[in-house]
Amino acid sequence: MKTTIKAHMKDVEVRPNAGVSGYVDLALWGEKDQWGVRSYSGVSLSPDQVGALLFGLEQAAEAADIAKERVAA
Repeated sequence: MKTTIKAHMKDVEVRPNAGVSGYVDLALWGEKDQWGVRSYSGVSLSPDQVGALLFGLEQAAEAADIAKERVAA
């Protein structure tokens, strides 16, 4: 199963690694340039690294929410 998140000027793509069981591929796709070519950066993550990434995303989202609430107060 592949998931693509559309973000401002980039797409984030997450999918199981086709060659290494248990690993996950994370890719960042940029906008097309004048020749129609998209920039790409990617990494394959082990199950432990996926867990660390999930934890980091949760912590960052919580910190962003707290900061948003402080600004609104």
